[in-house]
Amino acid sequence: MKQFKVVLCGEKPLAKRCLCHLLSLPHIKVIAACTRRQGDVWWGSQVFRDECSKSHIPIIKRSQLGDYEYDLLLSVLYPFIIETTHIAQARKLAVNLHEAPLPRWRGCNGYSHAILARDLMYGTTLHELATELDQGRVIASCHFALDPHLTAKELYDRTTEKSYKLFTSSISSIINDDLSYAECLDENKSFLNARQSLEPLKKLDRELDPLEFYNRVRAFDFVPWEPAFWVHNGHKTYAFVDGSTERKPLAVPSSLRSEFRKVMSAGVSNELTIITDFIRPIAVCSSEFYRKHFPIFQRPTD
Repeated sequence: MKQFKVVLCGEKPLAKRCLCHLLSLPHIKVIAACTRRQGDVWWGSQVFRDECSKSHIPIIKRSQLGDYEYDLLLSVLYPFIIETTHIAQARKLAVNLHEAPLPRWRGCNGYSHAILARDLMYGTTLHELATELDQGRVIASCHFALDPHLTAKELYDRTTEKSYKLFTSSISSIINDDLSYAECLDENKSFLNARQSLEPLKKLDRELDPLEFYNRVRAFDFVPWEPAFWVHNGHKTYAFVDGSTERKPLAVPSSLRSEFRKVMSAGVSNELTIITDFIRPIAVCSSEFYRKHFPIFQRPTD
């Protein structure tokens, strides 16, 4: 069987897993990889870059793609737009793995926006790379029920597992030209969200009804990013799901447990209070308490 030359653009642990899968296939030769430059990343370390180095795969700049001949151009959570000239250079196909249902949630932060919109379904998508962001034809997709109590980070983790299975189960079809283009979810309701789309939404209004408050808190609960908050007298009070992914449940006495309406009407006078009348308890605390116990990642300015 012909050996197909592949360039993989990506980052995060999922891109590493997909790379390892490609390396296990005898008819695939990964000839180069694109990823972001060295630096701090919110997921801990640049495992994709490390795996490329370990496997002796050259890491190139996107501008260098023109120096290579490749059959497949694959993108897995690659954070930059790939130019049309590089897409067209793929002799067989250029494919992107987008961790959201298309065309419902194009761009960034699909997990949080789906929770905010109270979507009943979520998904992950393999699609052809196209000139416009996340607009190419859908090659394969996986849709699943969106649990109404998940945080954004928990939805991210669940989607990552679904995405890996979608990628590994679809590579053979891509190689063999055995493609049956998938139907889209909510094709009449499409949104394109920028990377910074969540920042103006994180500030809470203490007059929110309980369900909207609960949804907003879950939508911004994504360690290590800053959670939802409100501001009183110049000080931030953070709100997050107690015991959510990457946080152990906080041990607090009954005197620091209260109901939603009481907390919202009285404000938070303690360093920490647990709101108990939701399916999942909500912790509200001072910014000082939060930063003492949990990390907050600062987005690079470049």
